[in-house]
Amino acid sequence: DLVATLAKKAISGGHTCVVVTNDKDLSQLVGPQTTLYDYAKGERYDEAGIVQKLGVKPSQVTDLLGLMGDAVDCIPGVKGIGQKHATALLRHFGSLDDVYTRLDELDKLPMRGSAGICKNLVAGKDIAFLSRKLATLVCNVPMKTK
Repeated sequence: DLVATLAKKAISGGHTCVVVTNDKDLSQLVGPQTTLYDYAKGERYDEAGIVQKLGVKPSQVTDLLGLMGDAVDCIPGVKGIGQKHATALLRHFGSLDDVYTRLDELDKLPMRGSAGICKNLVAGKDIAFLSRKLATLVCNVPMKTK
């Protein structure tokens, strides 16, 4: 949350921002003025790079983590939904909210095991939305900066 707040302050001050991390949840910060730099891999990610790396746009990262979770950050996600299925769901539906609003369309997707996925989504609905909330960075932490 501190990194997110500082990034937003830098952008609002007319600067560009490079966030140095390999943490998936910080990918939601990437935009026209913000990139991610993975120091360990020596790779820099802009919006297109995040799509290539995670399979979703930066604006969908919290929904992705809501579905698949992130063990590193103790975000549970929906049991039985990994990155492959979470990405496919978000590509088709666009958002976590729409996944659940249009769940009846799941059987029409070219996705193996759609009945089991649907069952897991129904059982894990509360966890999915809690996980999304946990993954969402706060960008307005009160702090003094110079």
